[in-house]
Amino acid sequence: MYRIDGNTLTEIIKQMRRLNKNFLNSRNMESLLKKI
Repeated sequence: MYRIDGNTLTEIIKQMRRLNKNFLNSRNMESLLKKI
């Protein structure tokens, strides 16, 4: 079991937030396209 230091953890969180934001944006785009 290898240990994760604080910097690695924050990087992972940043990546996850970025992915989550992209996911939300894509979902919003889908719903907007359906309304047109």
